[in-house]
Amino acid sequence: MKRSIATIITAFVFVISLSACAATIVDSELSKEETALENSEIISVYTENNETVGEYIEEITAVIDDNIIDFSFTQVIDNTLPPFTFRIFGDRMADRVDSIHVINADGVLIQEINDIKAWPGNASEYNLFGFEFDDYNFDGYLDMSIRRFPGESSHDRTHYYWLWDNDLQQFVYDWKLSEAVTEENFIEFSVIQSIHDEMPPFTFRLLGRFIEGWSSDVSSRVTGIQPNIHIVQVVDMNGNIIQELDNLNAFPPLYADSFGLHFADYNFDGFLDIALFVHEGGSLRNSPHYYWLWDDAIGQFVYNHDLSRISEDTTIVIYKEHQGLEAYWRGSLALQGSISIEYIDGAFVEVGALITEFTITPGGNTGMRTTTIDLINDTKIITYEIID
Repeated sequence: MKRSIATIITAFVFVISLSACAATIVDSELSKEETALENSEIISVYTENNETVGEYIEEITAVIDDNIIDFSFTQVIDNTLPPFTFRIFGDRMADRVDSIHVINADGVLIQEINDIKAWPGNASEYNLFGFEFDDYNFDGYLDMSIRRFPGESSHDRTHYYWLWDNDLQQFVYDWKLSEAVTEENFIEFSVIQSIHDEMPPFTFRLLGRFIEGWSSDVSSRVTGIQPNIHIVQVVDMNGNIIQELDNLNAFPPLYADSFGLHFADYNFDGFLDIALFVHEGGSLRNSPHYYWLWDDAIGQFVYNHDLSRISEDTTIVIYKEHQGLEAYWRGSLALQGSISIEYIDGAFVEVGALITEFTITPGGNTGMRTTTIDLINDTKIITYEIID
């Protein structure tokens, strides 16, 4: 069975000089053939009410790499704060921005924003790869945004937004602004659930919006409305938010109970874990979910990459009697199977597989070929029988 494999590519990028929007390009930490551009000092002046509040001179270095974005610039967000360096990483060939590092004047990394996944369109060093700065909440500090997808005009471009929090000294993602949430399309839904007999229940608050569109479920096709969940807050008995699961992009069917939030003990430790339906599967019998397992040592839910990845191509079912999971998949009506999964030493391990294939014999009969695979001992048993 073929499953998706995350590929990480590490490289560096060609950086060139520019001066725009109070931004100044600065050095990137380059490891390939590094070239200092001669006479490439530039001066950027940030003005507010015609008053000069910052003047910076930086030397530019560059490296040529057509595939990877590794680009840095400085930006003043308030005249009471020294400038920050913003370092952008992404895939130049795919025109995609993946992450940004925020570095203070002392060279200390104060924030790392990952998994951005923005395709700003025709972005380059000249327009800061789609990043823009403005005071979106009118508190006197410049905030940050990036175009998510290219649009024909500034009116139909959607953005991700991060607002500067001067108390935290960080940029905070504003999902309502990013997703254009209004009072009319806002989703706020709560579920009260105890995850253990000896623990008080939590309130799980789902936040999102209704969007126009439809998925494969009947109710969505009829109404033209699709729920879109972005945040799950875990709230204790005193009303304190103890954890916020954010940066989600889940599209549960309208008919789904609790907007696709499920509780089950996936690692058989006695505590209920949580899963959130991501989107409708197709004919491959897949049911993608986000999975978080309760970690009693830290008192939080921890995202589980293994189950989330496996569910992209399968439907995961718990079998309590043997404390294992089965991940069912289907390649076609004639080819399907399952993967047996056990939780061993803190990790989900694929221990076995079953593949069933229906064929037509030369005599015109239907045959069933069954392959049983032991992934631990690397053995395989194949059986074949005539059905009719």
